[in-house]
Amino acid sequence: MTSKLLNFIRKNEFRLLRGARKGSLLLLGGLIFLTLAGTLVIPRLNTHYSMKQFLPQGHPLVMADDKAKARFQLSELEPVLVVLEHPHTWLDEDRIHKLRSATERVAQLDPAVEKAISLATVEGASPGRGGITVGRLLELTPPENWSQRVLGDPILTPQILSQDERTTVVVATLSDVPMAKMTEIQEKMRALLQETFPETKVSLGGVPAVQAEMSRVLGLELRNFLGLSLAASIGMLLLFFRTVTSVLVPLVLVVMANVLSLAWMAATGVPFTVLTTTLPVLVAITVVSMSTHTMLRYASDWDLALRTRTNPNPLRILFRSYRGLLLPNTLTAITTAVGFLAVSITEVPLIRQYGWTVGVSIFVCWFVVIVALPPLLVLAPVPRARSFTEAKSRWALLPVAFKKQTVVAITLLCALLAWIGKDLNWSPHLFDDLPRDQEARRTTEQIDAHLGGMIPLGLTVEFPEENAWNDPNRLERLERLAARWRTDERVGSAVSLAEFLRAAGQVQGRGMPSSRQQAAEDVFLYTFADSNPLRHFLTADGRAARLQLRTHDVPATSLQRLVREAEASARDAFPGAQVTTSGMATTVHELHNELSRELIYGFWQALALISVVLLFTFRSLRWTIAAVVPNLVPPVTLLGALALFDTPIKPGIAVIFSIALGISFDNTIYLLGRLRLIQKTKRGLPVAKAWYQEA
Repeated sequence: MTSKLLNFIRKNEFRLLRGARKGSLLLLGGLIFLTLAGTLVIPRLNTHYSMKQFLPQGHPLVMADDKAKARFQLSELEPVLVVLEHPHTWLDEDRIHKLRSATERVAQLDPAVEKAISLATVEGASPGRGGITVGRLLELTPPENWSQRVLGDPILTPQILSQDERTTVVVATLSDVPMAKMTEIQEKMRALLQETFPETKVSLGGVPAVQAEMSRVLGLELRNFLGLSLAASIGMLLLFFRTVTSVLVPLVLVVMANVLSLAWMAATGVPFTVLTTTLPVLVAITVVSMSTHTMLRYASDWDLALRTRTNPNPLRILFRSYRGLLLPNTLTAITTAVGFLAVSITEVPLIRQYGWTVGVSIFVCWFVVIVALPPLLVLAPVPRARSFTEAKSRWALLPVAFKKQTVVAITLLCALLAWIGKDLNWSPHLFDDLPRDQEARRTTEQIDAHLGGMIPLGLTVEFPEENAWNDPNRLERLERLAARWRTDERVGSAVSLAEFLRAAGQVQGRGMPSSRQQAAEDVFLYTFADSNPLRHFLTADGRAARLQLRTHDVPATSLQRLVREAEASARDAFPGAQVTTSGMATTVHELHNELSRELIYGFWQALALISVVLLFTFRSLRWTIAAVVPNLVPPVTLLGALALFDTPIKPGIAVIFSIALGISFDNTIYLLGRLRLIQKTKRGLPVAKAWYQEA
């Protein structure tokens, strides 16, 4: 396509020159109309964030977690947690009455709210006339016994009420709704509870709150990154050019390319995620790189024409400069896009989407520069570069004069950085993506510290026979196992089937069931509850029971070690049983680390694809190797820097390697493309001299 375009320009140069201004106005008018239309579409751009976006589809860990949720009727979605901090105890009749009413109103706030639970509405067993009754625990328990009943129950404390009785939580389960709707419902919950308890501090926490806050932050970051990309572009252009129009032309292109890139995302429903926050900067770098190279060449060729001929035609000089850089600019776009498109091979939806989004946007940048730059330069004065750009670049002779020393020095530096980079920090925290001053992060950390932990870890223990968990001996061992893990500093709370059956036994004046019949009766008792809590801890056939731990947000390595230790302890406690793990603790960190390693060490596939493109273009293995090898330096440097600064590795950090690889090819391909062109036009010119001339 590029060679056909070059031939067309060469054959129709006179006609193009004659109609240049009129054609330029038409082209610019069309692009400006397209850009203005894009600004109308951009408000529909959806900002979205979820920790599960980084999980690969069909992975065994994800499938095991889905299976456990289905067996124990667990919600696929994490609940909204509304934390209420009061200066006095919540175990007060008036406050509990208000909390009960407010919780019922929260449940009816919107059709998307599936259920809402609080300390005032949680169900349990209590003595009644002629036996025991299952219902709302605090309604069945005398107020003078509330403190003893609640604080002594590991099901309620610290999961619903803190040890000091001053902090409680309203747990609301929502259906799968768009982020904007979820944010609206959460704010309605906050307003309702704040109105009910004006003296109480009401704050939102949990995974949905973090996701909603992160989506809001992403919207802000989009504007920040657009501003940053413009500011960086202005600074770079002022460094090379000394006229206002020379700076404005690339800036217009940056704005056009950014608007059109975001517009096609909005039009096709592609969300703006934590990864695509980098898109405005990448667009600016690509556009400024291609347009600056072209404008500097045009300015240089114009100065040369002024010195060698009388009254040179600026349009003719422009078209020849443009023609000479069309292939290098096109190669730059192709290699950069291929680097990002190679990322889309992964099974992770978010990373795949990111690769396609940036890859397509790079071609949008190429289209904008190729189509809009010539008309802008036709209508504007000839760019005037600063004098240092035309100064003799004697520094360019140093790498050539000391080529062996240069190669050895760079190789040794890369080897050192690669050796340092082997000690990367693979132990991030889960909920530290938001800034510390954000409410959702502060509240989530408060829940993590004082309300029983944030990260669920499920241990499923299964026996082959039905009703296996009616065995009192097994129930006692399960209770001891839960008690053991409650004392671990990494665990915030632990709840199992045993705690529910002990609670049912205590209201009958006994403890744990002492026979299979008692156990069966206690299990049956809970079926009278409006929402049977045992369905989350015991399967219908009685073969499998679940111990639920909620861990603190400890570093990844510590959490992975905890998962292994918990699984081993369950196997020791129940020899012969099938033990499986599930929950966020088993999936997120493990899969994030797998994905990060793939992104960091798996960029060879992008390198291979780019090498094929270059080999086909240059038709020379030597030139292809010369183009590829220097671009290994940025990823290796990045590897060493991350290790030196002990930066915790997450997929959002790891994807920078693909960005570094894609961008690093910009100048390499441009320089090699120019060197090839100079050698073709000046037969027999050595590479060293061509390099010096271009530098």
